[in-house]
Amino acid sequence: MTHGSPVNISGKLYNSVSYRVNEETELLDYDGIEELALEHRPKLIIAGYTCYPRKPNWAKFRRIADWVGACLLADIAYVAVMVVAGAYPSPLGHADVITFTTHKTLCGPEQPASLPSILAWHRR
Repeated sequence: MTHGSPVNISGKLYNSVSYRVNEETELLDYDGIEELALEHRPKLIIAGYTCYPRKPNWAKFRRIADWVGACLLADIAYVAVMVVAGAYPSPLGHADVITFTTHKTLCGPEQPASLPSILAWHRR
């Protein structure tokens, strides 16, 4: 309940809108995400999950972000080692910014990291 809750500073400064999975398939509802994006016109779409065991479709997220003029942030903190090993789809080439930590799956010191996309700066 921390992300966008009105009791937190993020909830006071930003209008956070959550997207959902399809109740029947339990997969990300990309049509629903697109509808929310068209309705709310976000400046940033965040894709990345602690509790979603499936692989996201980064290309669909990119298309939705482009459609509404939003930046796409991919949070891969919990799957970074699988991305590095090639066992999980990489958001490189799709996301404007990729965030992860060095300690959750990469066995490094406890530090955050981000990779801004050079292409993102040319798109804007």
